[in-house]
Amino acid sequence: MQCNQWLLCLSACSLLTACLHADCIKRQDHRSNKNSGILVGELTISGTQISSDELNRIRGKLIGGCFDDDSDQLKERLRAEFQNRGYFQVVVVSLNIKSGDPLVVPKPVVLDAEVEEGPLYRLAGIKFSGNRGLSAVQLRTAFPIKKADLFDREKIAAGLDRLHILYAKHGFIDFICVPNTEFLSNSSVLLTMSVEEGPQYHLGKLHILAKKEVADKLHARWQLPEGAVFDRSYIDRYVRENRSLLPPEFTADSVQVWEDCPAATVEVTLPIGVNEVASQPAQKNVACEGAQE
Repeated sequence: MQCNQWLLCLSACSLLTACLHADCIKRQDHRSNKNSGILVGELTISGTQISSDELNRIRGKLIGGCFDDDSDQLKERLRAEFQNRGYFQVVVVSLNIKSGDPLVVPKPVVLDAEVEEGPLYRLAGIKFSGNRGLSAVQLRTAFPIKKADLFDREKIAAGLDRLHILYAKHGFIDFICVPNTEFLSNSSVLLTMSVEEGPQYHLGKLHILAKKEVADKLHARWQLPEGAVFDRSYIDRYVRENRSLLPPEFTADSVQVWEDCPAATVEVTLPIGVNEVASQPAQKNVACEGAQE
């Protein structure tokens, strides 16, 4: 009888683990290791002055989510949710993690946080410095946030991602951008983007390492001419449009891009044929003097 009860308990635990895994997959899963981590079952937030409705929206972003068992990471995620709502100088004073069943994966936990949200900030404006190849008007369109909107961390991050894509389309593949914030007296934030564009790259040689019949077809379909401004996004589009000529496992990440910074050129290699890879020309990235590695 005891054996049967133990088996029933084991079966119930396995079922619970499977359910939690399913819940974790259904919701957002931020774990670096899918065989460990925690599942947030409840979150209480004290110390703030914001409305219960807004607190519930913040809680809803974490409850049911799966994360690494790391209090610093959880603090940062909670902080980010407040910053997405304009509380840019929020401080997570403390975060206590109360664990449930340690045998369940992910481990269910209850979070208890004390938070000081600070002032509510709005965007005063976005300025750019150091840009030459692209205008400030072009760069400003990358940010999905308007003047006087709540200063939303997530929207600023999305704008930075779009800046990288925009510059890469115009050949500036070494582009770096450093955001700087200035807090003004009227509870607004002036954002200044310090830009380092680097050289504007142009396409050098195209190498397609494949059997001649396939290589000829792929060469004929390549529409970016030698000497043209190198558009990094063209590779993704080219691979997508020529999927039928490429091996199933070949992706845009398989394409090799070799930079020669002093010459401001790139050579592109598509290593498709197994036997042809041995004949690949010797190439390497050549950095500009003083450039970051």
